[in-house]
Amino acid sequence: MFDSLDSGYIPICLIVVAASWFISGVRQLWLLVLLTIAVPIAVSLSWGFLPRLPDLFRPLQFGEDDWVPWIFMAVFLWSAVSLPVGAFFVLLFSIRRKRSAHVQ
Repeated sequence: MFDSLDSGYIPICLIVVAASWFISGVRQLWLLVLLTIAVPIAVSLSWGFLPRLPDLFRPLQFGEDDWVPWIFMAVFLWSAVSLPVGAFFVLLFSIRRKRSAHVQ
């Protein structure tokens, strides 16, 4: 999954948009805010680390670059984009759910 920084933006944002639909149904405000912040970061972390999870437990070879700091930088950049996307869609879906509840 993590071959380049640019290849992660669209899939991560699409996963966050899909998760935002479910997050927008949460009634407690504190949980809604917590999930709106935590889910994009968790998706970014999993996008970066899950494909390389076995590599975390093996020692580095001589001359091999440590990739973990680079993943954290990528996660920071992906989260900087996916957090506003997630917040926008949670707000949009919450308004949509409230409007459809008033119509019925």
